[in-house]
Amino acid sequence: MSIYNRRKGNTLPKLDSDSGFFSNVDKTADPLRESTDFGDIKTKSDGTMLFTDEYPRICLDDLNVKELIGAGTQGTVSDVIHIPSGREFAMKNIHVIDKTTLQKTIDEIHSLRKLKHTNVVQLFTVFYQKGDIHILMDLVRGASLGDYIKVVPVVPEKALGQIAIQCLSGLLFMRKNHILHRDLKPSNVMVALDGSVKIADFGLARQLRATGDLAKSFTGTMSYMSPERIREDNYGLKSDVWSLGVILYQCAIGKFPFGGMKIAFWDVNFDSSDEVDVKLPPECSENMRDFISRCLEVDTNARASIEELVEHPWAKEFSGIREFADLVSWVADAEQKRKAAKPVSESK
Repeated sequence: MSIYNRRKGNTLPKLDSDSGFFSNVDKTADPLRESTDFGDIKTKSDGTMLFTDEYPRICLDDLNVKELIGAGTQGTVSDVIHIPSGREFAMKNIHVIDKTTLQKTIDEIHSLRKLKHTNVVQLFTVFYQKGDIHILMDLVRGASLGDYIKVVPVVPEKALGQIAIQCLSGLLFMRKNHILHRDLKPSNVMVALDGSVKIADFGLARQLRATGDLAKSFTGTMSYMSPERIREDNYGLKSDVWSLGVILYQCAIGKFPFGGMKIAFWDVNFDSSDEVDVKLPPECSENMRDFISRCLEVDTNARASIEELVEHPWAKEFSGIREFADLVSWVADAEQKRKAAKPVSESK
């Protein structure tokens, strides 16, 4: 059966350029939420839907839940099947319990709808129903980098380079759209079984008016925050570069590089004159060490930009690759070990 019972009386008009991000559905308005206005996101009932060119009329009735993929404090993610087309999607289900949760979700929707790129998780459709928001997105057949390094902590250089070049591609596209992720970490880097990589979870993303603009708010995962963010200074798109550097460093050495994940990271007082001494295993190349070092420059003026990293010799080694054989091999091993490590109740 459908994930939601069909509601009689719904009218589902096609979304046009003047109707805002959500379309309006009449006759079945929730009496507790008769109208909601969040900027250009407007709704006044259950079953709100967004139309896309590829899937011109997706509605909740056309979606069946195949399995639960994950669960967190604010909601769940399910593998769902679009019955008319047979295509599978990921459905992020968020229960809106307060204004903070709502605003975070709205921010993610605003960010994702502007990002249509092979290395960014794509948003297809959004539904709103009685306090719940359902976001239909790309289904990545695999897991997060964070899930994989729990079972295989070290990523070989070639596989890591294939992750890095795809992250750079996604970040470069985000930069061109003036979007700062602000929470880049292993659990927000999705790695598919075919070796494709997608940046995910834009709930803390910030839209900048221009590439050189700076943000100020203190939000994100502390361990992967740049020094300027920890100091609560203004920060820009290079703060995501620092986060990428920490991710790559961690994957290269098999552990978090700054004293362990449980460290009170704000106590690490990086001064702008400090340097991070990147020490990699002897089998790692000097180009890789230099690439990570360029990401982890404490001084933002010295830190590499996304454009500079794309042109770095280490990145050049992996640019233009279409089949990520080394990454596929590593993921296959990690996926096998990840499934073996799952409790019986989770693996069913």
